[in-house]
Amino acid sequence: MGGLFAVIFALCASGASASVIVENFAFMKANNTVVAQGSFAFDSSKTGVIGYSDLSAFSISLANTTYDLAFINSLSAPYDYIYFGYDVAANLFVPAAVSGYANVAGPPACCEVYSGIMAGVNNIPNVGFFIDPLVGSAPTGADGAVANYAYVYANPPIAASYTITRVAAAAVPEPSTWLMMLGGFFGLGCVLRRARPSMVKA
Repeated sequence: MGGLFAVIFALCASGASASVIVENFAFMKANNTVVAQGSFAFDSSKTGVIGYSDLSAFSISLANTTYDLAFINSLSAPYDYIYFGYDVAANLFVPAAVSGYANVAGPPACCEVYSGIMAGVNNIPNVGFFIDPLVGSAPTGADGAVANYAYVYANPPIAASYTITRVAAAAVPEPSTWLMMLGGFFGLGCVLRRARPSMVKA
């Protein structure tokens, strides 16, 4: 029994639970009209700048169309444009160059390098979304354009600003938590069994 408790306490040494952080975001025009909004979730242990691979959930809605993490996971580089950058400490989106066709040999017209705040574009059949960095947050040319590709490219609205609002940090029990609880019940059962008075036959 001592070996069982040793294993349980070893597994519990790293902590009893993790938490999932949920962030809501919205991109707005200068008149505060929302042009795109969504949410994403990630483990509280994440640090630095995180991407799609670090997210446990993601959703964005724009132009009456919604894209989620399943859609993102269906895409693949270098033919598709895929990027998400979020600085956990600064609570800001981080713009970066998006690869896409930039890594594919071909005529100059197909090989431009784009900067984006977030992107998820399936180039065939041209479905997805692309959000430019806001003015002043990236190299020349950043204009905060929010683009929706629903088979036919739509002229994008311009996002003048965005907000990121934390919803909650929900506790998620780890396996070590369940082991500790089961170990407690097992130990309690052993104590009660030993404390039971023995019956003596007359």
